[in-house]
Order: sequence, then structure tokens, then C-alpha cells
Amino acid sequence: LVVNPNHKNIIAHRLLLARSYVMKGNLGEGMKNVEIIIKLNPKFKKTIAADPAFKKLQGLEGFQTLIN
Repeated sequence: LVVNPNHKNIIAHRLLLARSYVMKGNLGEGMKNVEIIIKLNPKFKKTIAADPAFKKLQGLEGFQTLIN
């Protein structure tokens, strides 16, 4: 991700990374990657909002602001 931050699959990689962080309980890093994903492509808001892996983030005000 650091070596080539603009490759064609960067959003998929960021999504997997965000899910992994959230599943491990590192909500801050998960949110950071969610923010990057939405910045790269706002259409992913619906995907992220519907993904059960991000359920732990749904109660956070910052997450709701990003998704809505």
C-alpha cells in the first residue's frame, strides 16, 4: 500500500485492511482506512455501511458522519 498507493486494486486492499483492523479491535486504524476508501471513491459508502465487519464502528459519530 505504501509502495504503490494508487494501483488499480487499492480500494479492495484498503477495505480488507480496514476490516482486519476492526475485527482485531483497532477501531482507530479501521476508521482511518474507511476514510481513505471514501475519499478515493464515495460510492463505497453503501458497501461499508452494509458490511457486518464494520458493525463495531456504527456507534461512532465519526463513522456516521462519513457514511451519511
